[in-house]
Amino acid sequence: MALIVTEAFQRDFRGEAAHVSAARTWTLACLPPGYARVDDVALVVTELATNAVLHSASRQTGATFTVRVEQLRCGGIEVTVTDAGAPLVPARRPDADEYGRGLAIVRELAENVTVTAAPTGGRAVCCRFEPSGGR
Repeated sequence: MALIVTEAFQRDFRGEAAHVSAARTWTLACLPPGYARVDDVALVVTELATNAVLHSASRQTGATFTVRVEQLRCGGIEVTVTDAGAPLVPARRPDADEYGRGLAIVRELAENVTVTAAPTGGRAVCCRFEPSGGR
């Protein structure tokens, strides 16, 4: 079944740590009023934006990362964070102590997570949230 987008929003943010909270705030403002999974979306966007700022070319002077929010007819939400690219594919490090758990958290909170190459040369991480929390 194809997902039908009823409304979409997209914005670029500077690849600086201070803009992670701006990306989260903007994303939450794009959600429908009373959306039940606000906390899940907030945590996922924070993690993905932080990864873009810390681990991709988005952190270079003048570079950006993009957040796209799509409201789906089924009541779900898709959030995609696209960075400016990095030499490594995101993965959990086996010796992760303090860092390296973010993508595991993202995969736990979202019903579907895909990582693809973006047409711009970066990487796009798309997360779908079902209205009922489907997991």
